[in-house]
Amino acid sequence: MLQQWKKPTNLLYISSFVVSVCGIIYQMMLGAAGSYLMGSSILSYAIAVGGSLSGMGVGSMLSEYLRRHLVNRIIGIEYMIGPVGASSTLFIYMMFSTVGSDTASVFFCLFIFFLGCLTGMELPILMREAERRGDELKKSAARTLFSDYAGSLIGTLGFALLLSPWLGFIQTAFFVGIINVAVAFWLTFAFKKEIHKPRRAQVIGGVLLVLLGFGFVFGNSYAQVLEQQLYQSPVVINEETRYQRIIGTQAPGDFRLYLNGNLQFAESDEHRYHETLVHPGMGLLQQKRQENGGLDVLILGGGDGLAVRELLTYDAVESIKLVDLDPKVTELARNNHHLTDINEHSLEDERVSIVHGDAFNYLKEDNTTYDYILSDLPDPNTLELNKLYTREMYGLMYERLAPHGVAVVQSTSPVFSRKAYWTISETIEGAGFFVDNLHINVPSFGNWGFTMAAKQPFDPADVSIPGAAHTEYLQEGMLPGLFTFGKDENAEIEGFSYQENTINQPILTKLYNDAWRYY
Repeated sequence: MLQQWKKPTNLLYISSFVVSVCGIIYQMMLGAAGSYLMGSSILSYAIAVGGSLSGMGVGSMLSEYLRRHLVNRIIGIEYMIGPVGASSTLFIYMMFSTVGSDTASVFFCLFIFFLGCLTGMELPILMREAERRGDELKKSAARTLFSDYAGSLIGTLGFALLLSPWLGFIQTAFFVGIINVAVAFWLTFAFKKEIHKPRRAQVIGGVLLVLLGFGFVFGNSYAQVLEQQLYQSPVVINEETRYQRIIGTQAPGDFRLYLNGNLQFAESDEHRYHETLVHPGMGLLQQKRQENGGLDVLILGGGDGLAVRELLTYDAVESIKLVDLDPKVTELARNNHHLTDINEHSLEDERVSIVHGDAFNYLKEDNTTYDYILSDLPDPNTLELNKLYTREMYGLMYERLAPHGVAVVQSTSPVFSRKAYWTISETIEGAGFFVDNLHINVPSFGNWGFTMAAKQPFDPADVSIPGAAHTEYLQEGMLPGLFTFGKDENAEIEGFSYQENTINQPILTKLYNDAWRYY
């Protein structure tokens, strides 16, 4: 059995399998990195898959011109794929940090196409070499394609479930590059008597393995140096999870939290945002609610604990359920002093319980009724996040809200993303809610908007700031102004017809990204 696997043709098929695993991981990895650059996962993965396949087509055509020393060609191609693929993510990251996302996007496309071209060259050469060694063409083609397709499945699952969560993008790239070069290095020994100048090929392979090993060990450290260039203040938190990249910066009196490069809050003015998210809706709830029992509150997102901090000023709040996707965010909010100094250790309160998971799925599976629901989710700049701003999502929220209940949804900026803001309001109303809209100026964000919703009609004049609220910014006399919008930020946009955002027709992400492109 062992001798069977040592047959030269089988060694080539094993090589084909490894090439396929590595190739699909490069596609997945660059697609994920591209979504960070472009703000659109659909576009980045479309370019990653389409660019790679077109490159493979060009590579297959070019392989016709490689007729001699085919095993040498296979080894040489692997020696090229390894360092190019390994350095791709770090190089794109460097370009993003130094010259901006547009230039980085060009290099993203070039890397995709070039890696596809090299992979496309290798597979036909493997088939021809197997055929030369005695396998029939139909047999060599079938086995090579089987290795290719089976390797693709293992590569995609391995990247999503193991490599990305454990190593992150940069170390994953170097790890896969090491595998590419190691396979070629192994072939230099397995086919030592057949290849041209085997000693030189072995030396080249050994040098590449050492260089890629250094990249694997030190790549993340260099990336952190590059990352600091993106931020004006020193980076004090730098975490990469399976969901997102978490960055915290610290200037005197102004800690800032970023998720995937997007500002979540600034210590200097976050109170304006969170007071507006929490207290006007609480004032309306107290006015509408007849009984005196405790309040059950649901927060979707808000893993930083800042909305929870505002809610804990109310003795009437009996329980707070916080649903956040990323455990690392709530861990930092509980244990990192940069965050606990701001959220006042709010997540440690006995009234607070935390669920880690997708907000949409949680609402689908939950059967609890809540008096107050706050949606403090990231902006809908990807299709994954778009789902959390759909009529289906708000329909689930409607089912979970008590008859007298109130919901408040952060809805992006009515100034910078006007169409998206009012589309969110239209979608919430389409789910059965009565709605009104309010906004506030947050210096670090700009003009920011919210949508207030209830199952029963309400008048903004009934909204008040409860006496229990300990506000730094909001006061009673400001409330009418919060519900007033200027001509360049209201819902009346000439020539634009609103429609609801749904899972089947995800219009919101494009509206949002088109609006924010120049900010």
